Amino acid sequence: MHKDLLISSLGKLLEHLSEVKRNNTVILGDFNEDLNSSEQNKKILSFFMSKGFEQVIEAPTTVKGRLLDHIYISALPDVVNHGVIQTFYSYHDAVYCTLGCGEIPHQSEE
Repeated sequence: MHKDLLISSLGKLLEHLSEVKRNNTVILGDFNEDLNSSEQNKKILSFFMSKGFEQVIEAPTTVKGRLLDHIYISALPDVVNHGVIQTFYSYHDAVYCTLGCGEIPHQSEE
């Protein structure tokens, strides 16, 4: 039930974002859906994939080896680096994603 409400809210957010000119959208956080579990019904992952997003985090993000923290991105080629950083102050590790900014125009020397 909670996942259905979250997915409905995310759908509204993505609908709003579709009206804004942008090259890439990144949505990340603790989704409480374990991508390492054998459970077949991963509603949040399925929702984002149906909207053209990719989930980039592959390593566990919790002390117990669960992958609850996700990063969903709409333009995968923009990703330079991504991963999980171990923390010592939380049950969850930190996730990160570095994006490229495209080509930097070359300035001629005068």
